[in-house]
Amino acid sequence: MQHVNVYDEKLIFHSAGEKPSLLLIHGTRADRQGNCRYLIDKLSPYRTVIYPNYSGPGKTQNSNRILSVESLSKQIITAARTANEIPFDIMVFSLSK
Repeated sequence: MQHVNVYDEKLIFHSAGEKPSLLLIHGTRADRQGNCRYLIDKLSPYRTVIYPNYSGPGKTQNSNRILSVESLSKQIITAARTANEIPFDIMVFSLSK
């Protein structure tokens, strides 16, 4: 587990595996454990999987900032840069209805 400060919030993220890099993005009500731990285990032998838990879910605390595409994007890109995993492919998924 790693962390980086974004917008005065401590963003928690994980990375595992070897290059090429794959950034997994979850829905806003999910976290790493609940949404894709099995997927990370399956992909990490082939890719470096970067998985940020952006504001709200998991151990990343929300400072009551309104979630926006801009703020979530900054958190996601900052996690990848901090993990030194640029360039990266992106996989987005959400289990919402």
